Order: sequence, then structure tokens, then C-alpha cells
Amino acid sequence: ARLRAKTQSLPDADQLKQYATRSFEDIIYALNKNNILDLTDYLKPTFTYGAIDTALRSHHIAAIKELKRITPQTYHRFLTAYLKKFKVRVLKNLVRQQHIEHAETTKQLPRSLRFSLAFRDQPTPGLDDIQQELQGTQLGDIFNDHEDSIRNGDYDAFEHDLNIHLLQQQLKHAPTQTAKTYVKQNIDRLNLSSSLKNTSTYAEGGRLPTEALDKATTINDYNTILTEHNYPTAETKDNLHKVFRQHLKAHADKLSGRQPLSDNIIISYLIEKAYAMKNLNILLKLTYHEKPAEHIRNTLIT
Repeated sequence: ARLRAKTQSLPDADQLKQYATRSFEDIIYALNKNNILDLTDYLKPTFTYGAIDTALRSHHIAAIKELKRITPQTYHRFLTAYLKKFKVRVLKNLVRQQHIEHAETTKQLPRSLRFSLAFRDQPTPGLDDIQQELQGTQLGDIFNDHEDSIRNGDYDAFEHDLNIHLLQQQLKHAPTQTAKTYVKQNIDRLNLSSSLKNTSTYAEGGRLPTEALDKATTINDYNTILTEHNYPTAETKDNLHKVFRQHLKAHADKLSGRQPLSDNIIISYLIEKAYAMKNLNILLKLTYHEKPAEHIRNTLIT
């Protein structure tokens, strides 16, 4: 019952659109006042968008750790694998920042993520520091595989293999068919993206046949593949990602209405929470950069 209440209390895009005309600071305080999002535990009295981004991530991590605390132990290894994605996101940012002036430092790392004290104390960690921090881990092996391209400023293959690793770990530890279906859908979304980008590296374990994706070129090719595996179709290739996101959101809504005492509500919460945090990030990022309200409303994920 508590988890269902948490899921139902998450803000949707329509709720957040009403904040589009407000200032960045006003939104932060209004979200707190309306019991939608409280970041006070993660922010100092004065803050920048960089601090907000880290605060949102810290809040999301705390929410998943709380979910892990109240769910059956059979789900713990799966949720541990799910939590790994937050460290990977930070890793991606740190690697990309090597070629960006005035990049964020490790002081922006969420305290809840596991990084060594020596690494956190680095004022501006370089690639050598990152490689040393990851030494002896699966993430370190992926870094080493792509070291040359990373040092040349090409991160795409590295980040793609990180995404594959995360999903393979989640699929390995998914304890139920509901959890496996959720991961397989995300594998399909990643593989669809790979095909659209003409990337020949695919994750294993999804429902969509990678051989067919590798040969697909037109929207009709993609729609045929999607229809055969009960996914919705799109009018153009540019619209495929949006249609797939909407499908996952609809899947979460269906799960939340089925067998409330089953694990359906766990997966529904994971999906709904991720979309809510993504939309909050979009709202705060665009208002921080003073984008027009109509642009903000149109950018929020529905």
C-alpha cells in the first residue's frame, strides 16, 4: 500500500507544466511546499543548476534504496544492479568533462555513490584518476577496452557498452517475469537506438531480432519489426523514440492496476519514478536557462 501511494504521488508532465512560467528558484520552493519534491537535504542555502542536478540524482538514489529496504529480499540483487546506473551516469559525465572547460568537479558527486576518498579529494579528476578508480572492476574493463578512443575524445562506443553492461546485469538478476519483461523492453529500446544510429553493437536478451534491426533502413522496416513483437508503430523514424517511451509509460500504468500485492507495483514505481525525475530535470534545467514556457511544456515527456 505504501509503495502504491508513492507511485500515485509522483508528478506527471501535466502537473509540471503549470510551473513553466515560474522562476528557477520559485519552482524549487514550490515543489517542496506542495510535497512533490524536497531537495533540502541535498542543497545548501545558495545553489546552482549543477548542484540541483546532483541533488536530483541523490534524491533518486535515496528513493531506490528505500524501495530496496521495503521490498522482498528476492528483489535486492536486481535493485542493486539498477542502482549501478547512477554511478555509470556520473562516470559518463566525468569522462566527457575532460574536454570541457570549467567542468564540474568531484565535489558534485552524490555522497551516496561509492567512490574512494582519494578520488573524491581530487579537485579535477583526469582520465588517469578515473582509470585508477575503476581498476579491477567490470566498469574498469570497459574503460580499458575503449581507452584509446576515450583519450581522443570519442565516447560513444564506451557509453554504449556501459549501457549494455547495465542492462545485462539487470536481466541476470531480474527475479520475476515482470522484472525480466521490463529489462527486455529497455534492451529493445537500446537496440532500436543502436540501429537508428547505424551502430552494429547490440545487447543480448531483448525481444526484437537484432539481425532484422541491423538490416532495417526505412520506417516501414521498423514498423514491421515492431508490429511482429507487439510494440506500437510510428509515422517517422524521428518519432520512434517518443513512441517507445510512451509505450513504456503505458506499460507502467497497466502494471500499477494489476494485482496490487504482486511485484507489478515495484516495476511500475521504477518506471514512473524515472520519468518523473527526468521531467523534473528538464523543467529545472530549462527554467534555469530561462527558456520560454511553451518550449518547456513541449519538451516535457508525456
